[in-house]
Amino acid sequence: MGYPFPFQHSDLHGRCADELLQFRNTTNVDLRREITDKWLSSAWDRASRSEHYRHIGNFTKHKFDSITPVNKRTFKEFYSAFDAADVASIIKYYETSGTTGVPTPTKRTFEDIVWNYVGVSLLWGEVVDRSDRSIVLLPSDIAPIGDLIAGCCEIIGSAAVRCYPFTQGIVSWDRMEVLFRNFRPTVIWCAPGTLLQFTRVLRQRKSFDDIASSVVKIMLSGEVVTESLKRSLGHWWQAEVYNASYGSTETGTIAAAGRNGRLNVLEYSFLCELRNDDGEVSPLAEGTRGELIISSLHGFARPMLRIATGDTVSITAPESGLHSLEVLGRKEEAILIKDVPYLAGDIENHIYKIPDVTGYLLDMAEGSVTRVIVEQMPDGSSTDHIMQHATRILGDAGIDVRVEVVSQLPITTKSGAGLKNWKRSNILEARK
Repeated sequence: MGYPFPFQHSDLHGRCADELLQFRNTTNVDLRREITDKWLSSAWDRASRSEHYRHIGNFTKHKFDSITPVNKRTFKEFYSAFDAADVASIIKYYETSGTTGVPTPTKRTFEDIVWNYVGVSLLWGEVVDRSDRSIVLLPSDIAPIGDLIAGCCEIIGSAAVRCYPFTQGIVSWDRMEVLFRNFRPTVIWCAPGTLLQFTRVLRQRKSFDDIASSVVKIMLSGEVVTESLKRSLGHWWQAEVYNASYGSTETGTIAAAGRNGRLNVLEYSFLCELRNDDGEVSPLAEGTRGELIISSLHGFARPMLRIATGDTVSITAPESGLHSLEVLGRKEEAILIKDVPYLAGDIENHIYKIPDVTGYLLDMAEGSVTRVIVEQMPDGSSTDHIMQHATRILGDAGIDVRVEVVSQLPITTKSGAGLKNWKRSNILEARK
């Protein structure tokens, strides 16, 4: 089959595209299982070179099914035990943000990068094309997200510029305004918090309409993205909004947006499963919800077999041959409201239904939320209008707590831009 992109950067790019498209384009379940097992067997062999998996022996599907998932904390603490590539083959080095502990060193080989970028580009290329101009408001230092987007834009053929607004000494809001006017981007790639803050800045400066006029697509990454937040941003920017990707520095990209507007699981890159509250692991299925367990099919520097992500997701029916998922948040970050546990996605889906809200803080006392503070959009709805809607929307959702409306919240609620910890940035806990 022909190479699906305008530029083929290497022979490996072509081979990856051929194999991934063979999986993607077939509706034959047996053939898909055969392809997956072939990839999994190769991944198993690579993993056996690492200290952690050195005793696993030869691959069988029964052996794989008997593996106990490795918890995220264990994986992060003993990360070097999963390394399987020699030093000479490493061409990229990243580290995690450390929001859930100590930063984890993460290495990439050329093979890691090409398989990941091509797999993601097959979906992003359904949304972004050569006629688009992409502006990337995500970090390029230490974290891989900036490289990923720039690399995929090169494969797709979309011109791109990087300008993370929280890079001190290089990019400022003033510089971004000039850049937007000169480049006239059609696509914004960013974390939700960054775009919310940029929207506020532009509204305060009365320059929003001019800056937003060229933008037709927004690709969000790095944080939980709810349907209500997508609707708000789409309404303000008059653009199509996508939850562009889900993954982590350690794993690479696990799911990506395609023309269907959903987060499609890269089932040609990962064997994904769910673990329920009883610890049982099962294949992805429509209507299920649980902790995502992943096995990398094309991992080289650090092959992963049944690694627990710590993230709770819900699964929807396959579309275009791939299951879709919604990320609900990290299990360990659940909080209580009136003795009911909520994840970030559960809460934010309600909060961003409130008109002209650009951020929030949850005030906690004795382990439970007692107050919700919402941030008002500059030149947006009135305080009374927001308060009325907030009381009704949160009340209907069973979040029966005091609500306050403020004109501005600390920038720390947004400046993490994909690197922030939800609990640290959006929750106030009373000091004892």
